[in-house]
Amino acid sequence: MCKFLWTSTMLLCLAGSTGVAVAGCPSGLAAKLMTTPLETAPGLEYGTFEWYTYLGGTTTFEAGDQLEMSFAVVPFDHGWMTVGGDEEGGRTGYAMVFAEGAVCEVEGGELIPLLEYQPGAWLNVQAVFDFSSREVIYTVDEIATGPQPFNFPDTRTLSSVRVNLGNLGVGSNSALGWLDDVRVLKRTPESRTVLFEASFDAGDPPNLFQGRMSFAPFQEAGASPGTCPQGPTAVTSIDWQGLKSLYR
Repeated sequence: MCKFLWTSTMLLCLAGSTGVAVAGCPSGLAAKLMTTPLETAPGLEYGTFEWYTYLGGTTTFEAGDQLEMSFAVVPFDHGWMTVGGDEEGGRTGYAMVFAEGAVCEVEGGELIPLLEYQPGAWLNVQAVFDFSSREVIYTVDEIATGPQPFNFPDTRTLSSVRVNLGNLGVGSNSALGWLDDVRVLKRTPESRTVLFEASFDAGDPPNLFQGRMSFAPFQEAGASPGTCPQGPTAVTSIDWQGLKSLYR
């Protein structure tokens, strides 16, 4: 049974705690993400953060498939934070950019805000990339953007997951963020396949190229989002053509 939720931008069909979660909810231990001082200017200027994980192979998507990325996050307190993935060959075809209190697109080096959020708080996040319409819908705490075009019209593979921070500026101070319950899955008309999961409860550090990661109870960063206590919510069906008609 569906519960229909009107948001400021779209109509969602919401189910109960079964099915595929709209986004991860923080639980247990969470990853505390930190920048580190540059060797050339220790304690004065801080470098960026980059976590890059290869999936052990390349996944290809066809028309009718969807890629879902869900996670809980407290975005870095300054700079531009990107959560997404790279295609085969290294091009970043999938990216959610968190900057200046909004989920943004980046065009010509400029931020284009799509959806505002409360800085410093846990967010319940999902991105669903649809390979029939070649559009993506971003959802933060059950409030969603309208469909946005893919960064590249020919995107069709996924080989890695990345979290990185940029645009800190010269002479920047340290930056801090949090991440938990990351899940990446492929949906087809017949199946759902988990491509990657990370809960951080075991406290095992992933492969970091830059920055530091430690682990602490998620409550250290604040309360769980209001969308989480009743459990994750599932999007049971999305009529992409119908959604387009709402915005265009």
